[in-house]
Amino acid sequence: MVLFSSALIYTLSLFEWEFSEPTLAEIIQITEALINDVTSLGTTLFFLLTLEQRQQRGSILKELHNIRSITHMLDMHQLTKDPSMIYTEGPKTEHSPERNMTQF
Repeated sequence: MVLFSSALIYTLSLFEWEFSEPTLAEIIQITEALINDVTSLGTTLFFLLTLEQRQQRGSILKELHNIRSITHMLDMHQLTKDPSMIYTEGPKTEHSPERNMTQF
C-alpha cells in the first residue's frame, strides 16, 4: 500500500500543472460529470440502504403465500361441513357430498 501511494505521488509530481480560467464548455462538462457522479452515488446508497428491507419483504411474501395456501386447503375441506344444511334440506345435485352430520 505504501509502495502504491509513493508511486502515485511520484507520478503526479511529474505532471506540469497549468491552471487557467475555465471556459464555458469546461464548466458545463464539469457540471455534467458532477451531476452524474452525485446521481450514481445516490442511487448506489439508496440500493444499499434498502437491500435488507427488500430481502425481508421477499421472505415475508413467501411465507404469506404458504399461509394462504394452507388456509385455502383448510377452507376447501370445510365446504362440505356446512351447519346450515342440518336444519334445512337444500337442493342437492348429483355431485353433492354425503352429509352425515346430525343436530347433536
